[in-house]
Amino acid sequence: MAQQDLAAPASRLLTLPIEVRLQIYGYIVDSPKSYERGKSPGSSAFFVGLLCVCRQIHAEVTPLIYKTITIDRPLDHWSQFLHQIGPHNVSMIRNLTIYYPSFEPSESLQVLQSLTRQNNNIQTLKVEVEGSEIDQPLNMILLDLKFLSYISRLRNAQEIELIGAFNPLWGFFLHQRLGFILRRGNLGRAWGPSWQWSHWRLINPAHLCTEDLADCIKHLSLDGVYDQKRRVAGRRNWVEV
Repeated sequence: MAQQDLAAPASRLLTLPIEVRLQIYGYIVDSPKSYERGKSPGSSAFFVGLLCVCRQIHAEVTPLIYKTITIDRPLDHWSQFLHQIGPHNVSMIRNLTIYYPSFEPSESLQVLQSLTRQNNNIQTLKVEVEGSEIDQPLNMILLDLKFLSYISRLRNAQEIELIGAFNPLWGFFLHQRLGFILRRGNLGRAWGPSWQWSHWRLINPAHLCTEDLADCIKHLSLDGVYDQKRRVAGRRNWVEV
């Protein structure tokens, strides 16, 4: 049999422009992803098959798989997950959402410490805070400060969002540490024993767009701090308008 008959046929996919291939991969690799306990993103037979087609497709698909990650409950398996995928894949994460239960933050602390140590290229970070009380004991306040110190490593980020019942000092701490513009969705006042639900954004000045502050007014005495012009109370939280 002639040698050319034994050669594998050329892939039609790889003959397409890279922009078209990435668009096709985008339909396959859904995002954002919150992976199930004990499972990696490539654990399904489909993903294993896709990643094993050839080195080129593996290199093109892998960044899409890890680009957007949502770290949600349960939290106790995420450190193992990051160890399993390895530093190279961790460094591909660009958009991160992390759940932070301030009443039991140890797992979130461990995960964010690992992430920010291995990856300083995260572009957007969203922190969903639950259970932050006004009269926290000192040991819990120190854990919150440690969590914020890990966030402050992300000096190259485009935007950091704080969502939930968090201490307003969080926003000012990061504002001072990072030099980011602070956009306050509301003033973060006390709401019973806990802080009021808030949605604050810290925006890197290098990535600031006119639309980011279009509905805000500059604070009279706090440099780099902007407040929304109007807010209305909803059933469970404050609705931004």
